[in-house]
Amino acid sequence: PIYLSYRSSTEVVAEMSKPKQTSKPYDPRAHNRGAPLPLVLLSPLIGGPLSWDVLIFLPLLGLGIALILSGVFIAVIEREGHLTFYAVGGVVVLGGCAAAIGFGRNVPVIPDGNEECAAAAARARRIDIAHPAEYPTAPIPPMRSQLTAVGSPWFKDDRGRRVLLRGINVSGDCKMPVSRKRVSVDFAGGDTSTLAGDAPGYQYLHAQASRRPTRRYHRTSTLAGDAPGIPVSTRPGLAAPNPSLSPDHDPFFTDHRNVTFVGRPFPLAEADVHLSRLVSWGYTTFRLLFTWEAVEHAGPGVYDEEYLDYLVAIIRKCHQHGVAVFLDSHQDTWSRFTGGDGAPGWTLEAVGFDLPQLGESGAAYLTPPEDAVPMAWNANNLRCGAGTMWTLFFAGNDFAPRTMVEGEPAQDYLQRHYCAMLGRVAQAVRDEPNVLGFDILNEPSVGFVGTEDATDISPNVYLIGWRCDVWSSILLGAGFARIVDYFSSFMVYRGRRTLNPNNVCAWKGGSENCVWRKNGVWNMSSSSDGTTGGTPELLRRDYFATNPRTGMPVDFQEDYAEPFWHRCTEAIRAHMDDAIIFVEPVLDMTDPSKSERPNLTAAQVGKRGFVWAKHCYDGITLLTCSFHRWLSMNPITNAIVIGRHWIQQSLGSSMALFKEETVNMGGGSPVLIGECGIPFRLRRNQDFTHLDPATCALNNTMRAVEIGLVSCTLWNYTAENTNRFGDGWNGEDLSIFSEDQHTDRTDLNSGGRALHTAIRPYALATAGEPTAMDFFPYQKDKRFMFSFTADDTLGTNETVVFLPRYQYPFGVRVTQTAGTGTWSIDWKKQTLIYRHDHNSGSDGQEHSLVITKAPRDSLLRNSQTTQSSEDAYEENL
Repeated sequence: PIYLSYRSSTEVVAEMSKPKQTSKPYDPRAHNRGAPLPLVLLSPLIGGPLSWDVLIFLPLLGLGIALILSGVFIAVIEREGHLTFYAVGGVVVLGGCAAAIGFGRNVPVIPDGNEECAAAAARARRIDIAHPAEYPTAPIPPMRSQLTAVGSPWFKDDRGRRVLLRGINVSGDCKMPVSRKRVSVDFAGGDTSTLAGDAPGYQYLHAQASRRPTRRYHRTSTLAGDAPGIPVSTRPGLAAPNPSLSPDHDPFFTDHRNVTFVGRPFPLAEADVHLSRLVSWGYTTFRLLFTWEAVEHAGPGVYDEEYLDYLVAIIRKCHQHGVAVFLDSHQDTWSRFTGGDGAPGWTLEAVGFDLPQLGESGAAYLTPPEDAVPMAWNANNLRCGAGTMWTLFFAGNDFAPRTMVEGEPAQDYLQRHYCAMLGRVAQAVRDEPNVLGFDILNEPSVGFVGTEDATDISPNVYLIGWRCDVWSSILLGAGFARIVDYFSSFMVYRGRRTLNPNNVCAWKGGSENCVWRKNGVWNMSSSSDGTTGGTPELLRRDYFATNPRTGMPVDFQEDYAEPFWHRCTEAIRAHMDDAIIFVEPVLDMTDPSKSERPNLTAAQVGKRGFVWAKHCYDGITLLTCSFHRWLSMNPITNAIVIGRHWIQQSLGSSMALFKEETVNMGGGSPVLIGECGIPFRLRRNQDFTHLDPATCALNNTMRAVEIGLVSCTLWNYTAENTNRFGDGWNGEDLSIFSEDQHTDRTDLNSGGRALHTAIRPYALATAGEPTAMDFFPYQKDKRFMFSFTADDTLGTNETVVFLPRYQYPFGVRVTQTAGTGTWSIDWKKQTLIYRHDHNSGSDGQEHSLVITKAPRDSLLRNSQTTQSSEDAYEENL
């Protein structure tokens, strides 16, 4: 069944008394042990244990193929004319498979009882935006002085409890500047009406602004630099140049130093509403985005102090609402000018790139064709622009020693300015107690480093957009046309197309100034008369395979990533010696699922520790923008996983296995999934008439987080998100809030998307070690199960659980199925506190709670709930 019907507490207790299967995460490398040999042979294909849907689907598929092949064999080899009989039979069976696939595309609907109960629940969930004092809150996470990430796979608070952080990325549009106009703002607490975006007639920076009317911008005035008469509401919100202007006259390129990010993620005057909304949903830890460009866009060493003041003001607002933050230095494919976001434009100019020619030459993918889809931007990591910058940034001293900037090696120049920027931000926020630390760089890339053969296309496994090998990428930037494979969407091949047909060069002064030509990777062959000027010639195919200076194989993690981490850590901790450092693995486009095991000493980890902040998405859903509840891919083994239950188990176990990668990080470090989420613009919901597929897809992701027992920050919350343009960056739409769903301006929850699976109970701080946590929103009783092993050596026996009123609008029934203890509920704070009994032999004892919703006609509250909490909740109802 898709979901189970409501069961009595006796049935729940009986089931919970059985040995728990979820306490030991499913290992994708060890499935089907003891299964019959034929099933074992199938296991690499299906990527998980066999369930009923697998047992039905695979035999049908095999039978259909076998019938068709039998018909062809008999007709061709035996010549008995039975082709039609067998072929028709095979087609019929394959039609059954297609029907099964179609069934798999259907998704369940969240059960909310009959129409009367559903209406009552909706009324009970409603939060009147006019009464801020009545907004529900959430348990406050540990602040910087209370949290450590040292010598354990768990975060721990100052009382030794294991902490699971639940939060969100804020926000997707922080990647883009607000405008070219600078507005003076007093962030000390006075009038904020002049905040960027609030001034009448405010002009956006073209192509990077929110190109759609919102509740604050209901007009059709033209964008700065746009062709006259093109209204805001008809222009796409892509991080791309203006196609109506020539590159040399496009403000996107020519005025990139005169921008501002003040107002990202939202105007300060609106912060209270957004923060209250997120806290009421249980998201109390923010991965707060900023970019290198936001801080240092005006030029090397010139910091935007106005933006830093704004950033501090937002962080202080977060503290007022009980929100902890860690700052994420965000980037995608290096910069806005190479199809992503992050680094300022002057970094590309410093090494010789001509910004207006990056897109024209094909050195960067900036203007998607009409039939392109989101996620094609990621292919920029292997284009000349981003690939060159990443190689110079991490390994320029080895691979481009002749490339100097102002007399300094390019690698040293770029890293010195980047680390100094991080130090300046750390200096600005060091006195804010809710700043946990820094995610030092989002999704860094290896660039060209490690490429075995620059002419080999096979390592490029990113089958979206134009697919280039390294040699083709270098030639495009140098001004040569190339014919390459083109994919209009994931794995949808549309033939070969020509890039850079006009032979535009991305390097100032021509191809002679190409970094890779200067460093001996390629040159022009001699013409027939013996003079230079023939065709480009690759001198060393394996130039990037080994270190050119030493001739040794390259270990990117050890040779380049970890020294960079230490340099960033030193810059940050010079101002915040207790900052927690969040690090991510380097993105290798030739092996996206590559596993790393960082090696850090206890001294390098420091007194507050490091965190392994990997990202984990359902790859098939993300890349295809299509959700199948029965089909996915394991992010570690890349094996196909079939079956809803096993998809969740596979994704969750992969998250749990990330903990194994941290064993050498100072004796062990926590794992926080820095990004996970789902696209809301799914193919079967382009008009957003219903969000059931997205709700079900998000449930898979959040169930995986629970199975893996890891902390996470969901991607993302964008205040200006719309259905048509998403968050305004490269067509992405992963925000759990959207203006188009914000139809009831009096309800704080209005605007939320997929809230039935996005808002979930969780254990924030556990007086012991969590062993299992499961929430089932598709069951009628909204069952939440939590188990842990008590640790009586701690200074407390209190376990803190977030209990959302959104899921339990009429109260809860709490059943203890293992261990002994007492509990109390504060509905205003949406908090359940469980106190396990201290007695001889209680250390290591298993404790389990089962929480289910109370029926509407009998508002059941546990007898141990305090009277004041009951009164407050009854008044709210």
